[in-house]
Amino acid sequence: MPTQGASITVQGGLDLVSSSHALFKTPGAATVLQNFESSTTGGYRRISGFEKLGGNSAVIPSGVNTDIIHGISGYANGIVVAQGANLYFSTTGTSYVQINKDTFIVSTGTVSITSGSPTVTGTNTVFTSEFIVGDDIKIDNNFYKVLSITSDTVLTLDINANTASTQNGLTYFKGIDCMNSLWQNFILNEFMRNDIGINPNSEEIKTLLKKLSNELNDIINSSKALESVKENIKNWQYPIQEYSIKTIVSEGPSYLIDKSIKFETKEGKPYLTSAKGSVQIPGKYKSLIEFIIVQESINEKSLKAQFQDISDEIIIECLENLKKMNVIK
Repeated sequence: MPTQGASITVQGGLDLVSSSHALFKTPGAATVLQNFESSTTGGYRRISGFEKLGGNSAVIPSGVNTDIIHGISGYANGIVVAQGANLYFSTTGTSYVQINKDTFIVSTGTVSITSGSPTVTGTNTVFTSEFIVGDDIKIDNNFYKVLSITSDTVLTLDINANTASTQNGLTYFKGIDCMNSLWQNFILNEFMRNDIGINPNSEEIKTLLKKLSNELNDIINSSKALESVKENIKNWQYPIQEYSIKTIVSEGPSYLIDKSIKFETKEGKPYLTSAKGSVQIPGKYKSLIEFIIVQESINEKSLKAQFQDISDEIIIECLENLKKMNVIK
């Protein structure tokens, strides 16, 4: 059966509001466009598409392809990406800089987790001295609370580990308690996140610094901030040593000595001994460690004054090794 065709000029634009009856008066109007858009010269044009930022050299902001991207926003001459638990900035897409403050620190040793289980098993870990029940812990970019601690190598999370299979040798992180509370609750407000542009002049910078000073003063004098710090100090599991910025600048940081570790001599050889075992001390460190282990605290400047016959390099090397062994903190 023959049919008669009709010609319609497609040039009416995109119309999302007119009724079906009204649309009969504007033939060629579109109510749905897929991969096309209204052209500035009339009619429609195919959407050009997009080019991936960074092209073939583009990288994942966090470096972990399973981290969820929560949002992307243009900023300055680049983009800000919220992925996983952090914010990243890039102008090229080929490399990213983390721009938020990290509120977790690396903990000792590595851990293993298993799908469907809240148990965390450690290797060379010291859970009993680094964590208490209720602490925040980050494993494989997932966040948990510590429900219980069985030993230095076994603890239990508040929920099952978020993993599809058993994972071993994972780096894990402890939440920064006291300062983390202040940072999250009082400093990360809208005002403190603001900036004053890419090229501020001297007066703009002075004005901003004055505003920041007033804002920080309000935080310091806030009763809520005071109660938050008091609560965290009450639950703080480590010894708290008084210090001042002036002292740290002039004398360097001070370290607390772990009193569970002892200095012993066996068959004429020096050892550091704890409940876990013994480690022989190199001869060049013997007099330093024998002195350090009976102190309450120590710093680099006082050691250099006490042992003027030992080179600065050996003193610094000794302190670094003691820090790695968690003899001093």
